[in-house]
Amino acid sequence: MIPPASPETISRMSSAKGRTTRAFRQLRAAKSTWLLVRILLLVQAIPSLWNIFNPDGPDRVSQLQYLLGLNPHNAVSGQYWQFLSYCFIHGNWSHLLLNAAAILLLGSKLEHYIAKRSFWILAALSTFVGAGLFSACELLLPLTAGLASPTLVGSSAICFAFLLFLTTLSPESKFLPFFMSGRSIGICIIILNLFLTALNPNLPSGPLAEWGAYLSLNYSPDLFKVSHACHLGGSLVGFFYGKWLLRPRINLVRLRRAREKQERRAEASR
Repeated sequence: MIPPASPETISRMSSAKGRTTRAFRQLRAAKSTWLLVRILLLVQAIPSLWNIFNPDGPDRVSQLQYLLGLNPHNAVSGQYWQFLSYCFIHGNWSHLLLNAAAILLLGSKLEHYIAKRSFWILAALSTFVGAGLFSACELLLPLTAGLASPTLVGSSAICFAFLLFLTTLSPESKFLPFFMSGRSIGICIIILNLFLTALNPNLPSGPLAEWGAYLSLNYSPDLFKVSHACHLGGSLVGFFYGKWLLRPRINLVRLRRAREKQERRAEASR
């Protein structure tokens, strides 16, 4: 039996130094998180190095973005791997490093709570659902009539899934620097991504699309170069997967009720 921690130990662990030490310990032990980040860095580094040593050749990064990035029209025409592969290639190094930092920060905490299998399931589901919502907006709605279909790259869906999963597991915890509960942060992120998706000027969403066009034209030209639909997909996966893992497990009371229900059905069928 493990003895309870002393008050001095609890106080030391709850201090700023204790939290920092615990965070670094979790980061060192996060094997799946580091594996995912290494894969992302390797996929981006190989074509980048090729360009450096062959400056007169074709741009290998752009070629890999075309091959691995998700173009919905190409994906449904036979390039099905793009529904998964788009998360491994990024637009540029700043895009990659931002996502890698988020994955390291969130994934190391995530691995402290869930098994390796659940970690990879969450990453894969968020990638597929993010790709699905992005593709739905491109294929099922008249978003790009007469325009080239955009290509989706990056692992942002995984980042949002990790964040929403953590806020769902700890709904009452306060998350810095917002000083809000996990439940509030999770709800705000989902609503914000849904709202930004509806604001897309290419969507037939009436006044919302008009407002989005106004914001893009006057304040943030790059606002809708980001796939908010993909972010929404990752957020929803993190939220619902967390709810599913927290679902009530089978216990004696539930087994007894199920047995009584079966017995009543058996008596009624006689």
